[in-house]
Formats: sequence, C-alpha cells, structure tokens
Amino acid sequence: MDILASAGVEEPATSIDACTSDGFHLNNGVHTSGGKGVILVGGEAFLWQPWMPTTTGAAATDAASYPGNAASKTSGSGSGSGEHKGFTVFLDPRGMLNFPPSTLGLLSLLYPKPDLLLIGTGRKLWMLSRETRRYLSEELGIKVDVMDTPNAAAAYNLLVMERGVEEVGSILIPEGWRGR
Repeated sequence: MDILASAGVEEPATSIDACTSDGFHLNNGVHTSGGKGVILVGGEAFLWQPWMPTTTGAAATDAASYPGNAASKTSGSGSGSGEHKGFTVFLDPRGMLNFPPSTLGLLSLLYPKPDLLLIGTGRKLWMLSRETRRYLSEELGIKVDVMDTPNAAAAYNLLVMERGVEEVGSILIPEGWRGR
C-alpha cells in the first residue's frame, strides 16, 4: 500500500531510485553514468561534472586557481568505477571540499532558490570549506546540509515529498568517489 499516493501526495519526477558507483537512477527513467553528478532543483535534474577534463571556460579555470584547492588535477586514488581523478582538485590540503562559485552557477540563476540544499559527497562525508559554505549561505541565501551520497539521496527523497521541489535541492556526487 502506497500511503503517500493514497493521501494525494504526488511523487516528484526527480526522486532518486538508486545511487550507483558511477551515477544515479532517477524515478523518471533517466540513468546517469560515467562519474557524472547531478543537481536536483525545482523538479528538474541537471548533470553536474565540474571535475571532468572536458569542462572548458570559467569553471575549469576557476577550479584550478581557486584559493586552497590542490594544484594537481590528476591526483587521487583512481580506484572505484566511475571515479574521476580530476575531482580531487576540489579538495583543499585539509581535506575540505572547496567549490568555486562558477561550479555552482546554476544555483545563482534560480528563482526562487531552494531553502535547503543537500550535498552528497560520495561514499565518504567530506565537509565543505568555509568559502563554499559562505557563498551558498550568505550570497545565495541557501541553507546547506552535507552528508554522504546515499544518505543525501534518501533525505532528498523524503524532504521533497514533505516540503516540495521548490523548497529542497540537492547536489549529488557519485557514490564511487572516495577522495584521497
């Protein structure tokens, strides 16, 4: 028995059915793979892969030069299906995720912005740097909660059913990424 359906609650088109080591399966039939992350906002799903070497322009340049980021784009454990070594460019020397604003540009364009953004950091919990947290909370006005990807996906599914797709967003990094 589906309690939510019988109560008249409509399931959003972007809930997560499964987290895989290199992508995601959404309930609308879309499957991502190849180490691509997703941004789920406003009932829509967007691929998010600022660590991929095919990224050009401001995001690629900013990621390499953003203060506190590791200098090497090719460092990393390299183990695990779907893991891309270039992702470690966002880990600072203290092991905190430091995303330049250009990699979060979609969030700056949204209106209305979600009240809460859940960030899934792969198999392991990686905390956000002070700069990234400040950008999201102070400049964009979005509350942030960081957790490992499977828990972030489950929390997103639950909260979006309770609060709606306009109130909750998520950035999910594939579960196969372990960091250093």
